[in-house]
Amino acid sequence: MMALVKDNLLRNEHQAIGTSSELLTAGNYGMSVYGIGAKSIGYLKAYLGDEVYLSCMTSYYEKWKFKHPLPDDMKASFEQTSGKDLNWFFKDLINMEGKLDFAISNNKDGYYVTNKSSISAPFPIQSKSTIG
Repeated sequence: MMALVKDNLLRNEHQAIGTSSELLTAGNYGMSVYGIGAKSIGYLKAYLGDEVYLSCMTSYYEKWKFKHPLPDDMKASFEQTSGKDLNWFFKDLINMEGKLDFAISNNKDGYYVTNKSSISAPFPIQSKSTIG
């Protein structure tokens, strides 16, 4: 699936996750709903951390079960529970036509991550040394 997503991005045929399903191409429908959507939620989970994410998801479910929430309802619930501004995710990332593009470079002072995309999204970084 991710190979298809990458190929689609390279051909500049990506459509935003928040695009109405009637407007998505057949290929983008499958990728957005099943591939990119799931990856995006994983990205949000990495940003919030497991415990806060679970709290957010639980609160959201308890408030909205058996109802018809909209994306803004999920945003409000997650922001209230986490205490964080999540515009970068719910307004920018979900509606972004382009792609996240981060570059890693290094020099004698260390490593640097540069955001080369138009969205100002947090970027979780993990590192592992040779000694553990």
